[in-house]
Amino acid sequence: MVDFFDENDEIFIKLHKPSGTQILYWEAWNVDEKTAVTHWGKLGHNGETKRSKVQ
Repeated sequence: MVDFFDENDEIFIKLHKPSGTQILYWEAWNVDEKTAVTHWGKLGHNGETKRSKVQ
């Protein structure tokens, strides 16, 4: 099992992928114990964001 949390129980993951002449990105981080934010799009653009809650 991989543990991505730091000493403050915070996490931030960022991925980049070349796609033709552009670069796509995907990133995720926790807001609190039960909420995560995912953000993705083309580098240089605002992208899209989704907030998810865990039950």
